Amino acid sequence: MMVNFCKKHKTGFTDLIISVKDADLEQIDHRIKIWSVKDLETFKDIKWNTTQIKNFLKCKKPEQVFFTLLSGNRKSIFSKEIRDIEQQARQLGINHKRFHYLPEQGWEMASLGCIN
Repeated sequence: MMVNFCKKHKTGFTDLIISVKDADLEQIDHRIKIWSVKDLETFKDIKWNTTQIKNFLKCKKPEQVFFTLLSGNRKSIFSKEIRDIEQQARQLGINHKRFHYLPEQGWEMASLGCIN
């Protein structure tokens, strides 16, 4: 059902992180940390998907790009990667927005420049 929705509305999803190379999935504390934005920063060997996303934007030129982040931390480990992709989108004339989940307020939408 989700696949049909995505096809009908020409919607796709991807992650900013391809892998966390220095995480040991055999260690329970590592498995917990890779799901926490704050704790994710303790890892140093993260393979980002930024280049591939920017190449997709350049080749396919989608109408819009949205970012979601389940964290109240507006300056997180993801910020640089998101800014790089937003810059590419801006240069290509692609609309882009950020959605952040703030525990005390729920989902919040921000235009570029409001959350950096």
